[in-house]
Amino acid sequence: MRSTGPAPDRLLAAFVLVFTGGFLIGGVTHAADIWRGGLFPYHAVPMSINAFWTALCPLDLAVAAMIWWRRRPAIVLGLAIMLTDVAMNSWLAYFSGLRLQSFEPLQVQTLFLGFLQGGALFALRRQ
Repeated sequence: MRSTGPAPDRLLAAFVLVFTGGFLIGGVTHAADIWRGGLFPYHAVPMSINAFWTALCPLDLAVAAMIWWRRRPAIVLGLAIMLTDVAMNSWLAYFSGLRLQSFEPLQVQTLFLGFLQGGALFALRRQ
């Protein structure tokens, strides 16, 4: 008899919790930036990027809530948000010429994107 590890339902629940937590952290972080700096608080970047990062506040929070009752669309939207965010932040970090204070947020976002990509395959198959 072979061991199958944790039950798939527990793995799915863990994925949903980490998914929710990651997007809640993102939404709250952007909300705090808006609270401190106004509607478009990211003055060191072009307005298009500033607007995108500002829009991430409601988008992140909506995806964090949506995963609980519309799992498939939430996963797809979450992946699109993170792919776009990591791509934009990578461009800023490596090609824009702007100096970043820290690469840590980009590293954490990239790690979360990898988690989403791998977990999405499992979660979507469990639907």
